[in-house]
Amino acid sequence: MDGDSYAGYHKGGLSAGLEGFVPLDKKQRLWLMTGIYYTQRGSRNIPSIRGGSYYLLRLDYADVSLLIRYEDPGKLIFASGITIGRLVKFYEVINYNVNNYPENPYRSMDYLFTAELRYMIGKHWFPGLRFIYSLRSIREVMPPNAPVPWQKNKALVFFLSYRI
Repeated sequence: MDGDSYAGYHKGGLSAGLEGFVPLDKKQRLWLMTGIYYTQRGSRNIPSIRGGSYYLLRLDYADVSLLIRYEDPGKLIFASGITIGRLVKFYEVINYNVNNYPENPYRSMDYLFTAELRYMIGKHWFPGLRFIYSLRSIREVMPPNAPVPWQKNKALVFFLSYRI
């Protein structure tokens, strides 16, 4: 997460989903790709590793993507477009205490830029890397001691997909 005062990617999460493709040209190199996913995003700090206080933020989203996908004849696939995420639930722990907000401080919708790269192994298997980044802050109001006036989801997703 950008805006959490921890640099880098430090929290693992789950991502799973289904995708569909519609060819846009006769050579089937350009495709319209859509998908629906469950994606876990957030932030984490472990004091024994990075110093400071213990922190964990888990944001669970139901995402829908709309991407333009290009398949290179040499087995490389690139896709880019927009993802819309609906916040399903959130969980935050500060210094080992669960932070119970009177109201949800996070926006219910997240709009993200999405780019991904895949490599074809045979006809069916595709290991890949997906990058997502929020187009606006995911919080309505930031806490008074926040290091920046916004927070945005930023994730690198390593995945393996199978095409029927």
